[in-house]
Amino acid sequence: MNKITQGIAILSLLIIAAQTQAASITNGNFGTTGNCSLSGWSQNVDPYATFDDSFSTTSSASGCTADVSVGDWGTSDSYANSLSQKLDLFGADDSTFLLSMDFSVDSVNNSTLDPSFWGEGLFIGLQKDSNSEVFFDENGNVGPLFQMDVDGFFSDSLEFILDSSFVNQSNWSLNFQLDDDFDTFGSTLSISNVSLTEVLAPVTDVPEPTSLAIFALGFAGLMNRRKVANELVRKSINK
Repeated sequence: MNKITQGIAILSLLIIAAQTQAASITNGNFGTTGNCSLSGWSQNVDPYATFDDSFSTTSSASGCTADVSVGDWGTSDSYANSLSQKLDLFGADDSTFLLSMDFSVDSVNNSTLDPSFWGEGLFIGLQKDSNSEVFFDENGNVGPLFQMDVDGFFSDSLEFILDSSFVNQSNWSLNFQLDDDFDTFGSTLSISNVSLTEVLAPVTDVPEPTSLAIFALGFAGLMNRRKVANELVRKSINK
């Protein structure tokens, strides 16, 4: 391969690589069956906890889950616990991000206090600058991505599109929080398959990387043929 062809081939690879960004979640599957782990995740324990047995993992044939538990405030582990991770939001300026997850929650709501105020609560949201008091949604507005009062067993799969205002911001975290309703029952939130993927904005009137690579290699071939032809003409003149 001559220098022209080699240079254009390298340029084509760089163009393709530029389209692949690094947005990701660390250990979003919480390990593999038989080897589950909370590595990469921060365990945020209620400061009023009397003891901490609030975070664990479960291994099954389908994979691993991260389990966040709460009990009766003051008599068991804690009132509110959360699991969080700082987000890698590196990407192109006009990209968005697909955030997805599976979860289940097993809870009993039997509050002895006003149920309109004290409810067994699940909150999934974005947090900024390590501020654990405020949740934000996929558009950067105040309010969680998802919340519900739970009584019994519930499971779901969720997807959110984080808009382009999040691109290359380094101060955002994803937080899963479970609150107890001051009853005598424990509750557990199980999380799995958490992922973050960059979604590139549609490109108009610009060749795709593969097309650019083909064009570049074709151009290199034409230049090489022209060089050979010129060399033949030069040799014939010098005879």
